[in-house]
Amino acid sequence: LDPKGIDQMVEHLIKNNLDYVGSHHEKGWPGGSGAEVVTRGALIKTDNLCKDIKYREHVTLFARENKNLFKTHDFDAPSDLFRPNLKLTIDTPEDLNFVRNVYKKLYNPKKFFELNEVINLLDKELSIITNEDGLGECYNFNPAEYSSNNYFEIKEAPRKYTIFFLDI
Repeated sequence: LDPKGIDQMVEHLIKNNLDYVGSHHEKGWPGGSGAEVVTRGALIKTDNLCKDIKYREHVTLFARENKNLFKTHDFDAPSDLFRPNLKLTIDTPEDLNFVRNVYKKLYNPKKFFELNEVINLLDKELSIITNEDGLGECYNFNPAEYSSNNYFEIKEAPRKYTIFFLDI
């Protein structure tokens, strides 16, 4: 997750009086870097309108699927962060090794590193992910393959997103 990106999402939600703001893999973000911001009011509205178990497990799904009932916005990844085929989730031991390698290179106890720093590192040092752990498929970005017209068709395993709640 990118702290600046989350701040921008919160600011956008407040400034535009929205119920929900999200950044998702389907919008070009690296898998695992997505975030969601939803108001308390939107959660209460969801609770009152829908009791389906799938919306209890995925609490923002009802708002995303019912845009006629909620004011929503989904952020497209900016071009410098556009990496829909980059996987930053930790689902396997190999993923954990990959993240540890990135962390070793970027960690600074005096500041958080940002998503653009991770991407810049990976653009420069592919050896981090093409090591003996067989992680070469995690990062295989070719900008020519993706345009604003075709990246919505990317098919991959579902991604997990972190949810932040803002009580306004």
